[in-house]
Amino acid sequence: PGMRSRLLFGCLLFSAFLAILIQHQKSSVSLFEELVEHAHPVVRLSTWDHHNPNFARSIVFGARPVVVEETLYQHWEARTKWGEKEYWEGLDLLNARRNSGPVFFSRGTPKYEMHTTGIRKDTWEERNTTTDLFFQEEGYWYYSGVLGNMGRSFDSDIRPRSAYEVMLKDGSSSLSETTVWMGQPGVAASTHYDRSLNFHTMVVGSKRFFLFPPDFHEYLHLYPSMHPQYQSSQVDITQDTADEKSYPLFGNIFQENMSAKQKGTGSQNPAYYMVDLLPGQLLYIPPYWAHHVTCLSSEHSNITKEGCISVATLSPSREEELCSSVLSSSPSINPSWTFKIKALLLQRYIEIVFKMVAPLLPPSLDTTESAWTVVSLLLESRYSTLQDEWRVDDAGIRLQEYNCWEETRYATSPERDTFDAEAQKLLEESQLFDVVAELSEVNSHISVICLQNFVENVASKYLGPDNVYPFLAFCFL
Repeated sequence: PGMRSRLLFGCLLFSAFLAILIQHQKSSVSLFEELVEHAHPVVRLSTWDHHNPNFARSIVFGARPVVVEETLYQHWEARTKWGEKEYWEGLDLLNARRNSGPVFFSRGTPKYEMHTTGIRKDTWEERNTTTDLFFQEEGYWYYSGVLGNMGRSFDSDIRPRSAYEVMLKDGSSSLSETTVWMGQPGVAASTHYDRSLNFHTMVVGSKRFFLFPPDFHEYLHLYPSMHPQYQSSQVDITQDTADEKSYPLFGNIFQENMSAKQKGTGSQNPAYYMVDLLPGQLLYIPPYWAHHVTCLSSEHSNITKEGCISVATLSPSREEELCSSVLSSSPSINPSWTFKIKALLLQRYIEIVFKMVAPLLPPSLDTTESAWTVVSLLLESRYSTLQDEWRVDDAGIRLQEYNCWEETRYATSPERDTFDAEAQKLLEESQLFDVVAELSEVNSHISVICLQNFVENVASKYLGPDNVYPFLAFCFL
């Protein structure tokens, strides 16, 4: 019996040790490794159909990322020239960027810019340099610019390329633009989305793309549209701090994926994708698909031992056109009205708008209370991680005292009817009716993004960008 007891105790001790070891191995797996493991492959096509003039448009209508193996690159002079060191000697690169760290965070100038300390510091130093120094100096270098502005014969080096230029409407002139991207290994563009059609061709080296569809946006904790880093994710996916505590929606995705894997069940979360793009291959990135891009290496080049060069032909998208129309359809509110009247009226106006657009929203959302559903999602995904950084002025503090919910939603007094009548009048005077009818053409998740940006834009215009968060929080929750 004593031997059995000792054997049983030993087995229990070994089991406990094994459990701890397995847990340690799980915890030692980085978030980035998890990201790679659960990514889906991108659809691949063997060759570009040169005999079909609408081939690019057919890819666009597919509304999914696509990799094409054999492309117009086979006919480009850049195929042989751009990998040679001598070809680049002495070329000036204006406004290149250099940094001690690899991740580049885009910045812009929103129409209504809020004040917050929650802005990633831009440590990238803008410099004029030459290609010789760009590929050889220590640190991380990054450059992007319009191809036609680079001089020499670079523009003609990547012709023909008109097949990648997709016109917005039949018979319209092309508004496409081709940019060139250069970087050293490890340089990464943080997760962001663009609104244009993007046909991206790898010329030298390779890049790794993570691609997140529009229904993944809520998990990426995008910055508000009034933030200098709008259209970018607050999450740096290369850092393990992007966990469920710091970024709950994003972190929970991977906790749920791990749990589903352990149980042998499929994940219910939206799929995302990963691809390593090699020289000669083309990747189509649809509008509003967020992407994180990392320069890997240039094994097939003697420019330097490492580096990557790619070109992207960008064309305006239908989604971009419609969402811009939504933003420009904001109501005209009397500027002499008090802050309180504007806030209460906007609350009623936004609710009426969302009753109108409810059929456009994804089935996964509760459309019976569409305004409250979409605003709650907006607050959780864009603002919950910025609350400690938010600067609220006196007007924002007063919003808490107005009690929008009780005063405009449940009031039975004539004042409620007055607000509703005025909000309906504002809606009829704007062009939003016509725009919303056309918005049904686009993906329902893109519609949500457009409408969330619209809410922020309207609130910024009439209440001030620093009061958007308190307005949404106190007047909708």
